Amino acid sequence: MARIKGLEAGPVTLLEVLQSKHEYTSPLFQRRYVWGKSEITKLWEDIDEVLEGRESSRFLGALVLEVKSSGLAFQVDASWIIDGQQRLTTLYMALIKLAKLGIEAGEKDFARGIVEDFLLNSKGNSKNTPKIVPTLPDYSQFNDLFVPLSDFQPNLRAKYGTDDKTISAAARIIEDQIRRRVSVDGVVLISRLEDVSKTILEKLKFVQISLGDNEDPHQVFDSLNGRGVRLENKDLIRNIVFQRLSGQPSNAESLYNSSWLPFEADLGEYLED
Repeated sequence: MARIKGLEAGPVTLLEVLQSKHEYTSPLFQRRYVWGKSEITKLWEDIDEVLEGRESSRFLGALVLEVKSSGLAFQVDASWIIDGQQRLTTLYMALIKLAKLGIEAGEKDFARGIVEDFLLNSKGNSKNTPKIVPTLPDYSQFNDLFVPLSDFQPNLRAKYGTDDKTISAAARIIEDQIRRRVSVDGVVLISRLEDVSKTILEKLKFVQISLGDNEDPHQVFDSLNGRGVRLENKDLIRNIVFQRLSGQPSNAESLYNSSWLPFEADLGEYLED
């Protein structure tokens, strides 16, 4: 498949994003997952507009991707998430929790459908790898989300990063939001699991923007600062540093592990002055 040269854009649902054999990765210059209760609650208010029949669908903004590889034998297509990382990761976690609740309710076929169709890849060297991959320091917390789905043998990257509890806390909030919508008198109903999953997958829409070889993802990243949870100084500095290594991914990861993480840990709050 030919590489994209310019910019392509069009509407997509979450189903269309996740049903393909694809890996969407938050690159090193992205910040960690930062959404908390207020952002997650607002997202569920959007979902309720559709779930409760007030709207037929809900637009959630842009999903900006940079295509890194496509059309290779025995390998899934791969893209970097340039914008939309927080929202996409949150919805992916919601699908993990829907699968978990399906297992708890004895609805393993429902859980299997979610896992095999939307959570894990099934192709060649990427078999059972997650379709969404967070930025490196979040690997440890992210991997823990798959513990209830261990029967499906997820092929996870090595644990890495300190557990600052952000993803863990967000996952608990998401599970609570789902339980409230799929349970009656404390009993999880398969009909409601199906309704929520269908709404999330088919009724939430993005404008997907795919950047080609002629577009600079770092410039796009900079221009999008100020939307959602504002980027911190360390996020912007990290972007500048790793922009210089954008064509050397192995060197970038080595520098990130050996130099950037200790630097960020040592300076801590001084990076925000």
